[in-house]
Amino acid sequence: MEGMSAAMLSMHRLTAGAGYRYLLKNTASGDCDRTGATPLTAYYTETGNPPGRWLGAGLAGLAGGAGIESGSVITEQAMANLFGAGKDPVTTEPLGRAYPVFATAAQRIATAVEKLPWMMGAVERQEATDTITRIQLAKPVRAAVAGFDLTFTAAKSASTLWALGDEPTQRAILDAHRTAVTDALAFLEDLALFTRTGAGGCAQVRTRGMIAAGFDHWDTRTGDPNLHTHVVLANKVQGPDGAWRSVDSRALHHAIVAVSEVYDNLFADELARRLPIAWGWRDRGPKRTPAFEIDGVSESLLRTFSTRSAQVDQGMVDALAKFTTAHGRRPNRIEVTRLRQVVTRATRPDKQFHPLGELFAGWRNRAQDATGQTPEGLTALALRETAGRTLASTDVPDDVVVHVAASTLEQVITRRSTWTRANVLAEAARQTRGLRMASVIDRHDLHTRVVEAVLARCVSLAAPELFTVPASYQRPDGTSVFTRTEETRFTDARVLDAEVRLLAATSDITAPATSQSDVQLVVDSPVIRPKNRGQVTLADDQKHAVATIATSGRRLDILVGPAGTGKTTTLLALRRTWEHHHGANTVIGPAPAAAAAAELADALGVACENTTKWLYESAGAGAQNRRARITELAQTRATTDPVLERSRLGALTAGLQRLRAEGERWALRPGQLLIVDEASMAGTFHLDALTAQATAAG
Repeated sequence: MEGMSAAMLSMHRLTAGAGYRYLLKNTASGDCDRTGATPLTAYYTETGNPPGRWLGAGLAGLAGGAGIESGSVITEQAMANLFGAGKDPVTTEPLGRAYPVFATAAQRIATAVEKLPWMMGAVERQEATDTITRIQLAKPVRAAVAGFDLTFTAAKSASTLWALGDEPTQRAILDAHRTAVTDALAFLEDLALFTRTGAGGCAQVRTRGMIAAGFDHWDTRTGDPNLHTHVVLANKVQGPDGAWRSVDSRALHHAIVAVSEVYDNLFADELARRLPIAWGWRDRGPKRTPAFEIDGVSESLLRTFSTRSAQVDQGMVDALAKFTTAHGRRPNRIEVTRLRQVVTRATRPDKQFHPLGELFAGWRNRAQDATGQTPEGLTALALRETAGRTLASTDVPDDVVVHVAASTLEQVITRRSTWTRANVLAEAARQTRGLRMASVIDRHDLHTRVVEAVLARCVSLAAPELFTVPASYQRPDGTSVFTRTEETRFTDARVLDAEVRLLAATSDITAPATSQSDVQLVVDSPVIRPKNRGQVTLADDQKHAVATIATSGRRLDILVGPAGTGKTTTLLALRRTWEHHHGANTVIGPAPAAAAAAELADALGVACENTTKWLYESAGAGAQNRRARITELAQTRATTDPVLERSRLGALTAGLQRLRAEGERWALRPGQLLIVDEASMAGTFHLDALTAQATAAG
């Protein structure tokens, strides 16, 4: 989260007990005005962050029904009651069932050791104890969930402007962020805050609202400006009947990306209504998504205040090198994500707390040293003389909504073969981020119009209701409480057509194959890995997989296996088998990501390429541009005098040969085998296009 140049929302589980204390220990403790009209100036001399404040519609059910005022200050004892023990923060009465208590690893080990036979000798008992200890420590730690930490982070450019601006500018940015957080939480309550009742939690019902604690924080662990709010949503909610139950966390996780994208839009709108600023997309280079930032806050200034991100990036260089050395290959996408999480934790410095006034002074000095401009001058670059126009939802014509809906659907299709309303909402929010809306209602209405236009073009995959439930088991919109809301999946007719073709390809047995004798020659011998990495003897299941694929004659085969089961070694044996029959360089390996392609090329010793790059060069714009260039050169050569312009003619001929050779590189030949690594991460359309190319090649 730290150092990234985009607004965002992340969510982590908070364990019962002392899991909440890390938020309390970082709050200011001096005698400053915590509720006055100028909270920022109140913290200029305080070391730490503001105390937490209560949030959520569910506060009305606390204090024995008297309720707690939204925005009021949270005490440590109240946090201990609610998040530590699952009790009413005021009356200490239990809110439903107590949090479950799970045995620790030490307790499980002691229990298992006590059950060992009494007649065991000392050596045998110690060996058994060591085994029990190793097994129990390897098991994941179980802990009750007391809440969910939702962290709302303002865009990096907004945090930077907040750090350098004058007091009115700072107040506008902080108030806009807090307002957007409140509005996003209200949206979450309406969209995804449910609890479950009935046998096995079979009924999903709405709640009376969330109980949450909000904590504003100023900076990153490396001291960069980073305006963000931790909102700890309690795992205690009231159902319609008033009973206290736990949150339906599945619904919460399902909606969190959509809520994140909605928060980004709400914050951009709110800040544009308070300050004369403009927002815009900016490119961040290859392999990175564009950032939505305030115009006038430069990338160089953002980099000045992104030391935490740079710190993690540097740690990743060493982590990737060590992984490659230890495993003989580069990590795949999932492993890279896990490595980054490990590096982020390992490089996380201790939190340093300074008075807010001291932080502001330091940030302004850093900015001036880095840019040579005063903070006032840097702020003026972002603040315009007049504010831009904001729109009501009715100001956006239907034809514009239809156009945005088409773009939204195309983006969703590139990422998924099926999707939910929440997935569409998240993309609709991204697609409409450039429009500044006049109010929260207008923003939500615009999102709804785009989402409805998208879903009208989709194919619903919802199973029909098996029976009609009585009114008492229906939600206000008439849907059954036994059907999970907002989780109906949709797809597109184009996806279904592509899937039909892919399924048909698994029954097409007219593709090239090898003989059983070729298979036996390879699989019965040790498989020598590239780059002197030793040799491996195939297990029976690996031999069977190689034989099945190599001799099937199917146009499309699928090899499935968990990580660590030897898929790469199996594919290496398949490659050797195929080339023994069809010749050298008859195996290529497209993969969904460049890192996966590089890994496969390294492991198999074959040419591999990113699937997007392959399709671009073989059938997309790259191929079209190459064909147009060939036509142009051929026409020019045809009108060139071979006697008078011999040197030019030679250059044209050489250019044509080069372009045709380039085209052959991206064209499949008969008898070639495509191995698509991490195929589950490839899009349906990509797999369909590759299968079509393989079919056309014969």
